[in-house]
Amino acid sequence: MPGYHVHAAAGGDNDTNPSAAGYLEFGTDQQPNRPIRINSDGSISFGPADGSIAPDTILARTAAGALAINGSAIGPGGGDQTIGGNLTVNGNETVNGNDTITGTLTVAGLITGPIRPRVVALTDGATITPNADTTDLATVTLGGNRTMAQPTGSNIPYGKRLAFRIRQDATGGRTLAWNSVYRFPGAQAPILTGTANKTDYLEFISNEADATWDLILAAQNL
Repeated sequence: MPGYHVHAAAGGDNDTNPSAAGYLEFGTDQQPNRPIRINSDGSISFGPADGSIAPDTILARTAAGALAINGSAIGPGGGDQTIGGNLTVNGNETVNGNDTITGTLTVAGLITGPIRPRVVALTDGATITPNADTTDLATVTLGGNRTMAQPTGSNIPYGKRLAFRIRQDATGGRTLAWNSVYRFPGAQAPILTGTANKTDYLEFISNEADATWDLILAAQNL
């Protein structure tokens, strides 16, 4: 194990008086950039790869008691987190903000916190196209007779749910045709409520085996 050095707050080595230390560095005399520094405020720094003397502060604690990595607070009160790789959680994770994970999330414990569906307003037009990758609830107000296109998306999991909130405009009487990828009980799509300003909800689930989106719930004339 490499030796350690204690440095006083004012600078300089102080191996004989650790109580006066400003920080504790682990390394050897031959390493001008010692790899680990434990600071008096409890933060932990790691020597950067660029050869500079002062190491970068990586781990710290915020005033609220949250763990901060590179200045970004995580944990209780940490707010939003963006994770670019894979995250493995072996214990319990509480999410207080919005976590965006572009890799794979593997959880051995529990994830708790508010679950907020991704609500996306679709662009009304002759053909309306939802994105199943980024949408849980798609909303649209029909301004004419429309067709709902096959959902786009490159990473749609089996059993993914996609709900639609379809509203008539102030004129009403608008119709909606469905792409053949949508499958309905009895092969019959529900007739939309035609009353002006009324809303229908339709929820589908992805069926990987049949390459379809199957209707599982409908609530109309709301």
